[in-house]
Amino acid sequence: MNKTSWKSILRLLGCIAAAFVLIYLLVFIGGWRLLESGDMVMIEIAVAVLVGIILWLFFEQARQYDERLRQLEERISELERRANTGD
Repeated sequence: MNKTSWKSILRLLGCIAAAFVLIYLLVFIGGWRLLESGDMVMIEIAVAVLVGIILWLFFEQARQYDERLRQLEERISELERRANTGD
């Protein structure tokens, strides 16, 4: 695996961890009533993984758009430099 995919995996794990924290905060302030049915731990894990994956997808999409934008900015500056020098 290359360095980018490791960073991507770490971002996914970070999003899942953030989702766990958010779920426990929700449960702490009384949201546990929403999760009363069934095995509470399994529901929390499933929700945290789902929310984490959704957050990760948003972050990855934003990162890809930022990378494309950076490449376009570099290309534009290169074209402007060529136009100014007359190449």
